[in-house]
Amino acid sequence: MVPWVRTMGQKLKQRLRLDVGREICRQYPLFCFLLLCLSAASLLLNRYIHILMIFWSFVAGVVTFYCSLGPDSLLPNIFFTIKYKPKQLGLQELFPQGHSCAVCGKVKCKRHRPSLLLENYQPWLDLKISSKVDASLSE
Repeated sequence: MVPWVRTMGQKLKQRLRLDVGREICRQYPLFCFLLLCLSAASLLLNRYIHILMIFWSFVAGVVTFYCSLGPDSLLPNIFFTIKYKPKQLGLQELFPQGHSCAVCGKVKCKRHRPSLLLENYQPWLDLKISSKVDASLSE
């Protein structure tokens, strides 16, 4: 094969970004298949393009809301900013009532054993009981 044809083919491949398209088709095969079928139907059935515009509008809406409202948004969110704060359940489980470590005094201590505090195994300490219930139990 002639070397200039090979270089032209590589330049064309880089310009068209075929590898990016291939990766997108691998990640979203169903969406790419539906897009291909809808494109083929639009070309073949151009007489009924007014009916196919309903489906094209649906695809455009799905893509728009996927880009703007997704958790890892691809576009800046135009409605409001959502700040996701990951919950740190492991740190709260060490000292559920918010008491501090008996050794170092930190609330979020991972180093020392939480079993050193006897308060961690007494769930009735922070229990709120109304006076009516307390009076009826004392009788």
